[in-house]
Amino acid sequence: MQDSSSVSSSKYLNNEFNMVIALPEEKIANISADKTTKSLVAIGEILDVDTYDENTIYSQCIQKDCVMNMHVEFSWDSAQSKISMIIKGIARNGTQEVDDRGVVVKEIRILGDFARSLDISLWNKLVIQEVNKKTQQSTDQFEISRDSLVVKINSGILLKAGSNFRIENQD
Repeated sequence: MQDSSSVSSSKYLNNEFNMVIALPEEKIANISADKTTKSLVAIGEILDVDTYDENTIYSQCIQKDCVMNMHVEFSWDSAQSKISMIIKGIARNGTQEVDDRGVVVKEIRILGDFARSLDISLWNKLVIQEVNKKTQQSTDQFEISRDSLVVKINSGILLKAGSNFRIENQD
């Protein structure tokens, strides 16, 4: 999602998005052998373009496939109030080929029944790390809102085909 209320033309849209992840009902979650952790998967798509002007849309969407698939695996342990989320950007053809384009994700809203079972007052921060890279960032801007967990990432994460991010809470 993107706030486009003050935008008069698509060419003025930027590459920063708020991601909304709608998880399936908790009753179909995969449960670990020790029954402490549950996990759910969500899959979606997004246009993978730098700008939304007509030339970019034509060159990247008409001449090439500009849609990127996103795969999210979300796990939580209610007893310890722990979460782990992996977000993968996957080229539409199913490969993990790396693309220079991508979208910047500034906020993640995870919808689902799990939210009521987490006690985020036990958390100090969320750590965000691109898998297989040493750099990481953290945020202390998160909240439970009704049936969702909202995470704000000031500098954002660049999600592109071939990238994998892990987000976990730390006490």
